[in-house]
Amino acid sequence: MWVYRRLSAIASIILLFIVVIAVSIGLAAERRAIVAAATLRTNALAAAAAAHVQQVVGSIDLVMRSLDASPGDDYIELTRDGAALNEALNQIQAGTGALRGIGVIDRTGHLAMRAGQPYPLPVDLSDRPYFAAHRADHSLGLLLSPPVARRPDNQVAIPVSRGIRGKDGAFAGVLAATIDPGYFERFFRALGADVVAITLEDGTVLARFPETDLLAAPRVAAPAKGASGVVDFVGPSPIDGVVRFTAFRRLANAPVAVEAAINEDSVLAEWRQKRDIVGGATAAILCLGVAVLLLNARHTHELAMLRAMETTAERETLANRRKSDFLAHMSHEIRTPLNAIIGFSQMIEGEMLGPVGQPRYRGYAADILHSAEHLLGVVNNILDVSKIEAGKWVLDEAHFALFELVGDTLRLAASRAQHEGATLVFDDETPPGVRIFADRRALIQLLLNLTVNAVKFAGEDRVVRIVARLSPQGDLVVSVADRGPGMSAQDIARALRPFETPATQNARNRQDTGLGLPLAAMFASLHGGTLRLESTPARDTAAILTLPAARIDFGV
Repeated sequence: MWVYRRLSAIASIILLFIVVIAVSIGLAAERRAIVAAATLRTNALAAAAAAHVQQVVGSIDLVMRSLDASPGDDYIELTRDGAALNEALNQIQAGTGALRGIGVIDRTGHLAMRAGQPYPLPVDLSDRPYFAAHRADHSLGLLLSPPVARRPDNQVAIPVSRGIRGKDGAFAGVLAATIDPGYFERFFRALGADVVAITLEDGTVLARFPETDLLAAPRVAAPAKGASGVVDFVGPSPIDGVVRFTAFRRLANAPVAVEAAINEDSVLAEWRQKRDIVGGATAAILCLGVAVLLLNARHTHELAMLRAMETTAERETLANRRKSDFLAHMSHEIRTPLNAIIGFSQMIEGEMLGPVGQPRYRGYAADILHSAEHLLGVVNNILDVSKIEAGKWVLDEAHFALFELVGDTLRLAASRAQHEGATLVFDDETPPGVRIFADRRALIQLLLNLTVNAVKFAGEDRVVRIVARLSPQGDLVVSVADRGPGMSAQDIARALRPFETPATQNARNRQDTGLGLPLAAMFASLHGGTLRLESTPARDTAAILTLPAARIDFGV
């Protein structure tokens, strides 16, 4: 008997572990799919942002080259000067929305002309890195430089420049324009990414959404020089420390890259919620497994001690103590984690914290719930039987109506009957107002065991009939009948003994624990009543409960 109990508990725990492992494998596959989708999305966002930046930079370079006498070279040879050049600069700024300004710096580094200001204030720009770069290398071509505070208005802008060559071929200055970073930021905001930025090859940030202090922003990770296509990675931002999925795309017409990123937390939030639920269920199962193993080890040790004892008195004393200890440990160590498993599986199956995603996960949750509830039912039945056998069951007696007893039973058995395709019928042949003085919980469990047992073995008509009546002596008689396969006299005797089941093929297929009917008979006996089975093989079976007249009265 004890071996059967241990094997049944261990088998149920193994089943729960298998289900949790299957769910974990599914979660891992789901995470890979989510990460792949996030990578594709960042690539698409980076491509859209890069196309926009390339178009803006290309258009600015085009209008700057419109002032060149020999387009195609890396430097500018101005075709006009004086008022004509100033007018051309005015037209370029007016027609190019991204520009904050455009002007000419002479060979000494002083601002010689600026759009809208034919005679600008004498501003020395010889310290600008882009001026020094063009002066050192006449063939440098289009150059984008780190953001600066413009002089004299201190507005932050992105310099874009080309060197100017005089008619003698010598360095003659720089044609410099400034781009408004907000022009890019407004477009980036509409893309729907969490972060979009333009960076130089050394990681310097030229423009960014969300906005940041461009003059103080730290350098970010950027693709290596010469890299082409898209570069993906996941990591924290040096600006705000947030971990993101990031894609870089390098521009074809300028030495810069465009970055698009989405926050890892927003991508994986729902998945992590599911992971935490499965983790909690797994922890509960581990606790249950440890509890069962400890109880099994304790029982094995005490059983060995029991077998070694020589006197009957010593064996009885240890057996009673072992049973009491087992009841105390079983109640806390097994039922508590089982309730946690049932709660977590109900949350997953009912999608209480949001959609699960894969329909199979709900099936896995249903399997966990069914297995845990089955194991909890077995544990409760074992505890009740052991408690009654040890003489520790104390009746909690009160008056309640017969219709309340039957009504509660029908509600509890409804889901099982629906699952089995059975119909429950109640015929009340008692006078109005019949009340019972008894332990309500025990009688509900008694009648529920009889009803569920009848549902399991209902015949082709799938009808279970419950009939209540008063005998001539005033006893309350409740019968639960089905037209199932029936039982022989030997099967009836076996069915009323704990942990034994009828030898019929139908009973073996049901894999019953053999506790429902014996427990019902014990509850009937505790109330001074009886439970008997009447059956005709291959025809019908009726379980008949009789409660003495002393427990019956009539309410007002």
